[in-house]
Amino acid sequence: MTFVLRALWGARPPVSTILLPGVVSTVFVHHNGDGHGGAHTVAAGSQKMRDDQRYHMDQLGWSDIGYTYGFDQAGNVYEGRGWHVVGAHTEGFNRTSYAFVA
Repeated sequence: MTFVLRALWGARPPVSTILLPGVVSTVFVHHNGDGHGGAHTVAAGSQKMRDDQRYHMDQLGWSDIGYTYGFDQAGNVYEGRGWHVVGAHTEGFNRTSYAFVA
């Protein structure tokens, strides 16, 4: 298992960052319809993270990738927005939760 920081997967800088107002009470696990979990290497997982970020920012107009962290089938973990940052993953729950995508 490898922990892949944003700089290592080639993340673009966020347009803006909002810190969570307190402790989160919920965790969401999302399944990416394009088979995010299908990646078996850091190179493939990094590409999927870049693709997700590009879609979230360029198509949806979000400030960054929506998820807190991502995972691939090899067990590698990819830093998304990271801890203590409001996500854009589950409408109505972004300020009280973290979200992971597999």
